[in-house]
Amino acid sequence: MRSLTTRPRAWPPLVALLAGLLFGGLALAVPAQATPPGARAAAPADHGQPAAAPAGQPRAAAADKGPVGWDTYRRLDRLPYLSAGTQTRQFSSFDRTGGNGDGFDGTYSCLKTTASGCVLAEDHGAGEISSIWFTRDNGDVTATGTLTIELDGATVLNAPLQDVVDGKQGAPFVYPLVADADQSSGGVYIKVPMPYRDSMRVTVRNNPLFYHVGYRHFTDADGVRRFDPSDPATDVIDMLKAAGAKDPKPAAAGATTVRRTLGLAAHQQGEAARLDGPGSISALRVRIPDGEDTDAVLSGLRLRLGFDGRQTADAPIGEFFGSGLGESPVRSLLFAMDTAADGWYTTWWPMPYRSDARVSLVNSTGQALSGLDVEVTSAPDSQWAAALAATGGAGYFSAESHRGDTVADHDWLFSDRTGRGKFVGVSDTMQGRIPTGNTRGYLEGDERVYTDGRLSPQTHGTGTEDFYESGWYFNRGTYTNPMNGNPKHEKAADGCQYECDGAYRLMLADAVPYASALRFGIEHGAQDDAPALYGSTAFLYAKDAADGAGLHRTTVIDTGDPASRAAAGYQESGNATQTTLDSVYEGDADDTPVSGAVRATSAPVSFRLDLDAQNQGVLLRRTCDQAAAYQSATVLVDGTGVGTWTQPLGNAAQRWLTDTFPLPASATAGRTRVTVELRPAAGAPAWTASGYAADSLVAAHPDSGPPTAGTAALTSGTDHALHLSWREPADDTGVREYRVYGSASPDVPVGDATLLGTAHAPGFTDGPLKRGTERHYRVVAVDMAGRTAQLGGVLSGRSGTPTRSDLNGDGRDDAVTFTRGEAADVFAALSDGSAFVGDGVKWHDHFAQGGEIPLTGDFDGDGREDAVTFTRGEAADAYVALSDGTPSAATGSSGPTTSRPARQCPRWATSTATARTTSPPSPAATPPTSTWPCPPAAPSGRPASGTATSRWAPRSPRWGTSTGTAATTSPPSPAAPPPTCTCPCPAAARSGRTAGSGTATSRSATRSQRSATSTATAATTSSPSPAAIRRTSSSPSPMAPGSSRTAGSGTTPSPAGTRCPAWATSTATGAPTSSPSPAAPQRTPWCRSPAARPSGPPGPGTATSPPATSGRGPARCRPCPDPSRRGPAPAPGRAPAARPSPSRTAGAPPCARRACPPGREPWCLIGSQTRWRRRTAALVPGRRPVDPWQRRRDGLARRREIPCRSTYPTTRR
Repeated sequence: MRSLTTRPRAWPPLVALLAGLLFGGLALAVPAQATPPGARAAAPADHGQPAAAPAGQPRAAAADKGPVGWDTYRRLDRLPYLSAGTQTRQFSSFDRTGGNGDGFDGTYSCLKTTASGCVLAEDHGAGEISSIWFTRDNGDVTATGTLTIELDGATVLNAPLQDVVDGKQGAPFVYPLVADADQSSGGVYIKVPMPYRDSMRVTVRNNPLFYHVGYRHFTDADGVRRFDPSDPATDVIDMLKAAGAKDPKPAAAGATTVRRTLGLAAHQQGEAARLDGPGSISALRVRIPDGEDTDAVLSGLRLRLGFDGRQTADAPIGEFFGSGLGESPVRSLLFAMDTAADGWYTTWWPMPYRSDARVSLVNSTGQALSGLDVEVTSAPDSQWAAALAATGGAGYFSAESHRGDTVADHDWLFSDRTGRGKFVGVSDTMQGRIPTGNTRGYLEGDERVYTDGRLSPQTHGTGTEDFYESGWYFNRGTYTNPMNGNPKHEKAADGCQYECDGAYRLMLADAVPYASALRFGIEHGAQDDAPALYGSTAFLYAKDAADGAGLHRTTVIDTGDPASRAAAGYQESGNATQTTLDSVYEGDADDTPVSGAVRATSAPVSFRLDLDAQNQGVLLRRTCDQAAAYQSATVLVDGTGVGTWTQPLGNAAQRWLTDTFPLPASATAGRTRVTVELRPAAGAPAWTASGYAADSLVAAHPDSGPPTAGTAALTSGTDHALHLSWREPADDTGVREYRVYGSASPDVPVGDATLLGTAHAPGFTDGPLKRGTERHYRVVAVDMAGRTAQLGGVLSGRSGTPTRSDLNGDGRDDAVTFTRGEAADVFAALSDGSAFVGDGVKWHDHFAQGGEIPLTGDFDGDGREDAVTFTRGEAADAYVALSDGTPSAATGSSGPTTSRPARQCPRWATSTATARTTSPPSPAATPPTSTWPCPPAAPSGRPASGTATSRWAPRSPRWGTSTGTAATTSPPSPAAPPPTCTCPCPAAARSGRTAGSGTATSRSATRSQRSATSTATAATTSSPSPAAIRRTSSSPSPMAPGSSRTAGSGTTPSPAGTRCPAWATSTATGAPTSSPSPAAPQRTPWCRSPAARPSGPPGPGTATSPPATSGRGPARCRPCPDPSRRGPAPAPGRAPAARPSPSRTAGAPPCARRACPPGREPWCLIGSQTRWRRRTAALVPGRRPVDPWQRRRDGLARRREIPCRSTYPTTRR
C-alpha cells in the first residue's frame, strides 16, 4: 500500500470525487467555514466552500442548510446552492377566518399569553430567525413594549421594540439590519439572522396588532452555532450600507467584462454576450440612452437569459432592475437603477452555467431602439460542472415574469412551478383599477406560499405592503432599502389611470426552498377582489422537473382507513377517537370544503415508514385538525429520540392543517424502513391526525408513474351546488393539482370545453346550479411531473337544494321586504338571474299587523316561498300567506308553522302552538312525536312528506314545557345530536353574523341535559362575536343548579352549539329558557373583556358570545376598533349590512348603528362578515361581497323595512 503523499497524481481524481460529494447533492456533516467579504475566493479546488471563519464567528452549516447566520450575507456567491431539507416558515397575525382582520384589533396576534406577555413565534429544533416585522399606530410601535427573543433558553435580546428598530441597541441592531417606520415607510423590521440549535421563542410585552416572524427550520443542528448578540458584524453592515453601489459578493478569480452596443428594430432580438463554461456571471449592466428611457421602453424592452440550452429569464428591463413603473432610484443589495444622466441599470445575482451562457435583449416596444449598452462580467469556475448536473446541488438563476389582469377569487402568482429550487426575491408592479373610494385597496392582499404539494400555506401574510415590510399603504412615501423598497408610486399621473405601486423584496436569509413544487402567490385586495393589472418578476435558483424532484414520497398512511393502518403497522397504545371533520384549509382554498376522518389520542402512536435508502433525511408530513393549538409529541425513530414535534398554530374556523417534522439523516440515512413513535405531551391537547406521508430527501428522484387511481364522491351541497370530495391518491412525488371536468352528458369528455376548474385541496364545489340540474363529473389528479390519473369513474348527481325566497317558482331566489307600522305590506322584486326586476311589486296587501314580524319560508312544499308572521301577546298565533307565483296571492290564515333547522343540524325539536304542557315519558318509553305542515326537501331529521317531527330523546330526565303562549323544545339525550331551530329567512347567519332582523335561532350543546326553547314571536338579533352568536331570551326562568344566569334576570344564554357555525337570537314573550342540569358540564362564562372579567352575566345591551366547540374559533370580546383603522364609510343611502372589509385608510367606521359597550365587541365585526362570491354565488364564512355595495335593485326597501335574503344568480361557474 502506498501513501497518498507519495502519489501526487492521485490528488486530481480525489479532488473531483470530493467535489462530486460536496456539490452533487450528498449532505456531509462537516460544516463549511466563512470568508470575510472583500477577500478573494479560494482557489478552484475549494469549489466555493467558505474558508475558516475568524474567531468568534459562526461556522456555516452542512450542505443541506446552505450558509447560516452572517454567512448568508458574507457568501452571496453561494446563492445558487439549494437546500431542500430546510423549511422556511412564518408566524403572523393573519385573520384565521379568512377575512381581512389581520391585526386591526389583535385578535390573532398572540399564539398564547404568558406572564412575560404575548408569544409571537415558537419553534422546537434547530433553525434561524430571518425576518421580523411590525406595524401599528401608523408605524409607531412604542405601545408594543418590550421585545424579548430567547434562543436555546438564553435571552439574546430584551429591549423596547421602538428602541431596537431605532438602532439604540447598537450593532448589529442598526440600520439597514433594522429599520423604523421612516426608513421602511410605515413598518419596522429586524433582519439580523439569529440561528439557534434547540429552540426559539419571540415575545412582546403587549399585543402588537400587525406582525410577522419569518424563520428557517433545519433538519438537524449540525454546523449551527447560536446567535451571539455581542458580534457587531460590522463587515456585513458596511456591505449593506454600500448596497446599489458595488458587487456584494466575494471577488471571483479571473473575472473579465465584455461590452456590446445594440440597435434593435421593433420586435427584434439582439445577442449581447455568449460565454463558454463552466463559469458564472457576476454582474450584468444595461444602459439606455437618455430620452429613450421612458416607461414604455422599460416595460417593452426585455432581458432574456439562457444557460446550457435552457431559457431561464425573459423579463421587462424596468421590473428586472427593481422598478416596473418606470425609471426610479433603486439601491438594493443585488440590483440597482441609477437615474443620473448616462446611468446604468445593474444586477449582481450570481448566474452559473456548465457549458454556455447567452445574454440577449428583445425589443417588443413597437419602435426602433439604438445605443443600448450591455456589459457582462463573468469568471471561469469548475465547480458548476458538477453542481449544475441533474443530480447536482445547485440551481440555475431564473427570472419568472408574468403580466395580466387579476382574476377575482384567485391569488396573483409570483411563481407556480415544479422541480426543485428556492425563491429569493420579487419585483412587483401593481396598477389598480379601482375608480373611486379606496383606490389603493389592492394593497390589502396577503401573500400565501405553498411548497411540495402542501395544502396549508407555510407563509400567510397580513397585507401587500406588509409583505414588503412597510405599512399603512407605504405612508412615508417611496423609498429604497437593501432588502425592500417602494421605489415608485403614481396616482392618476404618468400613465397610471387610478393608483399604482412598484415594490421589491429580496429574500436571502428567508429564501423559500422547495423540493418538488412551489406556488407563491399574493391576494389582490382583501378578498382577491380588487381589479388591477399586475406584473411581477420573481427571482429564483431552480432546476426543472425533468431533472428530478428533491424528494421521493415513499409512504402514505390514511389513519381513517383500517386497511391503511394495518399495512403500516399503525398502533395506538391507549384510547383513540375517530371523527369526521368537515372544514377547510387556510389560504387560497378556504372556500373549498374538505371532508375526512381524523383520529385523536393522548396515548403513544407508532407506525412504520418505508424510505428511500439514498435519503439525506426525511420530512414526515401530517394532515390534522388544528382546532386546538399547541399539540405536541416527542418523536422517536427506532426507539431513539429525535426531537419534539410542537405545533403552536390553532384555528377553530379553518381546521385542516398540514404540518411537517424533519427526521434527521442520522436516524434515517441508508435505511429502507424505520418505526416512528409519537408520544403526546402530558397536558397538551389530544394529538390529531388524518394521515401521514414520508418524503425521503434525495439528490434527484425521477417521477416513476402517474398517481394511483383513487375514488371520489359526490354530495348535494347547499346554495344551489354539488360538492365533490376525495382522498389524496398516492404518488411518488406528490399531487400538484386536480382537474374537474363536468357536463350535462354522462360521457363527460375530457377537454378544455368541459374543464370546470382546478383544485389543490381534495374537494370542489360546482355551483350555483338551478334546482334539479343534472350534472356528471370526472376528477383527474396531476402529479409533479404532469402525469395524470382519473379518480374513479363518472360521478353523477342532481342539485336538489331548495331555494330560500323564490316567490314565483322559477328556481331563483327573489328579494322580499316587509314594511313596519300600519301599512304592513309585503313587497317583492323578482330575480332574473342577473338583477332584480319589478320596482318593488306589492306581493301582499296589509298582511302583518303593527308589531308583528314577518318572515319567509316554503310552507306548503310547492317550491315557492310563502310569508309567515307571528303575533305578540296572549294569542301567540302564526299566520301564513301561500304564494302561487303572483302578487297578492292569499290572505293570512291561522295555522301552525315551524322554524327551519340550521345547516348541519340533523335533529331538531320545536312546537309552535297554543297548547299547554305535556308530561314526560318514562325512561323506557318510546319518545312521542307531533307533526304539522312544513316544507318538503328538509334536512336530516325532517320528513319530506310535508310534515315535521318534534322529538324527545329517550332517557331525557326532563321535558321542555309550554307556558301557554310559547313554544317548547325538548332536551336531547347526552349522545344525541344538538337540536336546533332556526327561522327560515336570513341564511347568512351561518357566516358568523346575523343577517338582520327576522332571524331566530337557538342551539343546545351536545351534553346539556336541558335545552333552551325558541319562540319565533320576536325579531331581534344579537350582536355577533368572532366565534359564535349567543342566543338570549328576554323571558325570566327559574334558576337551575349549574346555570350561569340569575333567576328572573330576563336574559338567559342557551348552551353553545357543537356543529352549527353561527346563530342568532330570539327575544320572546313568555318563552322560558332552561338551564343545564347539575349533571351537565358547567357552561363557560359569558365572554368578557380581557381587561375586566367580572363574574355573572354581562349587563344589558352588551354583546355576548360563548366559546364555540366547533365552527368559528374560541370566543373573545375585542375592544372597539379604532375608527382611524377602518375603511371609508359607505355612501349615503346604502345599507350597512354588507360593509366593506377594514382597510388601513382613515375614515368613519362603517358600522355605527350601535354604540359599542366599553371594552366589548361592536355589533359590526371585523373579519367575520359574509361575502357574495361573484363566480360561485355562495355565501362563504368570513368573507365580504366581491363587489362591495353592488346595487342590484334601486329603491327596493325603504327605511324600517326588513329585507329577506338568498342567492340570486343562477349562472354556473
